[in-house]
Amino acid sequence: ASKQAAEEKIAELELQVKESLETFGNSYEKLQDFDRIKLEFKELESRLQETEYAKQTAEEKITTLEIQVKESLESFENSEKKLQDLERIQLEYQELETRLNETETAKQTLELQLRESLANAEQKLASLAGSEEKLNDLQREKQEDDAAAQISRQEIEMLQQKIEILQQQNSELNSHNKEKTEVAEDLQREMLLLQDKFTTLETAWQEQEQSIAKIQSDY
Repeated sequence: ASKQAAEEKIAELELQVKESLETFGNSYEKLQDFDRIKLEFKELESRLQETEYAKQTAEEKITTLEIQVKESLESFENSEKKLQDLERIQLEYQELETRLNETETAKQTLELQLRESLANAEQKLASLAGSEEKLNDLQREKQEDDAAAQISRQEIEMLQQKIEILQQQNSELNSHNKEKTEVAEDLQREMLLLQDKFTTLETAWQEQEQSIAKIQSDY
């Protein structure tokens, strides 16, 4: 619009120049009018160039702002996705920690039962007087202990399965979030410790069975 207005003004000035030349001929006044018209023409031309430059600059700024807005939106979307991933990993870690606590409780209960069974077996062995009646009682009680031991072994197998599940979940957690590596290693060590304790308990059961079998063979 500014350019069109300038062109119209230029055409008007050119017409004025023509009319002035026709009206005043070669007079001094015509020369002054012509100089004035040339100055106005140059001024209009300069303003037109400034207008074009300002328009180009504005368009460049708009393009730059559009790029910045697009980059900001992409950055926000990436940040939001990372936040969602972090929240999900935190929930998975809390669930894993809860399951590990449940496993620890079950392990402590099993250890208590095994200690009680071992204590009972030791008391029974100490009270043996060599009589057939006591041996029969021992055999009957051994069958009950064997049944309890079988249940304990099943519980150990179940706990072992839980440990394997926890190990798998721990591995998945490590692949999703490297920042949890230290916690995951602690969990791994804890689970290995559980396995060692279960192995020790199972060995103790086997030794108990062997001791009872030896006493039976002696009598």
